[in-house]
Amino acid sequence: MNARFEKMREGRDVFYAFHGSRLENFHSIIHNGLHCHLNKNSVFGEGTYLTSDLSMAVLYSPHSSGWRESLLGPLLSCIAVCEVIDHPDVKCQVKKKGV
Repeated sequence: MNARFEKMREGRDVFYAFHGSRLENFHSIIHNGLHCHLNKNSVFGEGTYLTSDLSMAVLYSPHSSGWRESLLGPLLSCIAVCEVIDHPDVKCQVKKKGV
């Protein structure tokens, strides 16, 4: 997957964005990537949602029960930091403050 990403990235800028999801989704996300057909809730239409605002991603990443012996505590939440290629196929919507 990295070779494919690097080939698509050639000559393009990249930016970073956050993706919040339920903890139980992260096994699939890590092994398969983010795929819009796996989304159960497409509140704003079909797609995979990313944000530059960490606090927004946290809203989509509710706490789940961890394991008792975890040094991180009994409740866990995950946020993915995604490298995004600035490609014409990537649709971005920017909300202006106060709108």
